[in-house]
Amino acid sequence: MVFANFALHHARGLLVALVVLVGLGLMSVSKLPMSIYPRVSFARVVVVAQNGQMPPEQVQQNLTRPIEQGVSTIIGVKLVQSNSAQGSSLVSITFDPATDINVDLQRVNSAVSDVRATLPPNTDVQAQYVNPNIFPVLGYTISVPGKDTAAVHILAEYTIKPALTGIEGVAQIRVVGGLHPEYWVSVDPRKAASRGIAMDKLANAIAANNTVTSVGHFNDFDQSQIVLVSGKPQSPEDVANIVVDTRNGTPITVGDVATVHDALEFRTSLVSSGGHD
Repeated sequence: MVFANFALHHARGLLVALVVLVGLGLMSVSKLPMSIYPRVSFARVVVVAQNGQMPPEQVQQNLTRPIEQGVSTIIGVKLVQSNSAQGSSLVSITFDPATDINVDLQRVNSAVSDVRATLPPNTDVQAQYVNPNIFPVLGYTISVPGKDTAAVHILAEYTIKPALTGIEGVAQIRVVGGLHPEYWVSVDPRKAASRGIAMDKLANAIAANNTVTSVGHFNDFDQSQIVLVSGKPQSPEDVANIVVDTRNGTPITVGDVATVHDALEFRTSLVSSGGHD
């Protein structure tokens, strides 16, 4: 009864207070950040190292262990876990929650840089902190009648992805599925031996002719334009014509000791939708 009497005698004041509270509530709601997933920060950094089709035992010895040893001495590290598979190593580093995850990532990158020189050639190493806010929130399946998965992957990677990247609010776009086209070189051991061509020499010659090189620049009004020359092969014939060595003035090409043909990269994962790859 006391509260009822108070409300009756101060009805106007209570009404004004109620309106003010509702207004403040509406203002607060309009300023709240909106997200499909809540922003959560984990004190964990993962390092992924990849090197072709290296067997798991060699991955453990040559990739995982050096990275583990490099990151285990970082300040604030609580736990280091790893997983070694064919051609791939994943090292997970858990830090003290009180540390700054951005600083932790910098320290991990520094440690990885220190051990990178000891890793096998052609090893790709990436470090990133675990962030659920970058997980995909929308996915599309792309199929083109009459096109194989390699052609569809190229369409998605070089045509559709750049168009979607420019949309406001899009932070990252990732294309999964499909296989990259490759050129496979099948070496004839007898022909290579008869011409004195070792496998590493053949591989180095192909690698040296599969680059994009800067050859200079020119001034275009107030801008400086870099001139790039691509030496990347565009067909199996281009690979076959690469010169590996010279004997008595006669060039020895890849085609003299091997056959080159179109192929697709080795499948290490499978992405399917609706029962189709």
